[in-house]
Amino acid sequence: MIRHMVLFRRHPDASDHQIAALLAMLRKLPETIPEIRSFEVANDEVGSDRSATFGLLSHFDDMAALRRYQEHPDHQAVVAHIRVLTEWSRTWDYTVETSESSETCDA
Repeated sequence: MIRHMVLFRRHPDASDHQIAALLAMLRKLPETIPEIRSFEVANDEVGSDRSATFGLLSHFDDMAALRRYQEHPDHQAVVAHIRVLTEWSRTWDYTVETSESSETCDA
C-alpha cells in the first residue's frame, strides 16, 4: 500500500472562504475516484512558522493507483485551485506494510 501525504501553505491573498471551499473539494474526491482507499484532509492546529496551513493523508493500493488518482480529471480540477490558492505544496509518498496500512486505513 502507498501512503501519500501532501502539505500546503496557503497564499496570503487566499481568503478563509476560498480555503474552506478548497478543503471541501478535496474531501469530495473519494466519492468519484475509486483508487482512494482512505483520505483525510485537515487544517494545521499549531500555526508555527514552520507549519503548513493544511494537508492531506491518503492511501492507495500501489503506485499505479496513485498515478491514476493524480491523473484523474476530478483531481486535476482541484489541483488547478490549489495552484492559485497556495504558495507551495510538498508531497511524501512511500510504501507501508499491509498490516500497518490496515491498522491506519479504517477510514
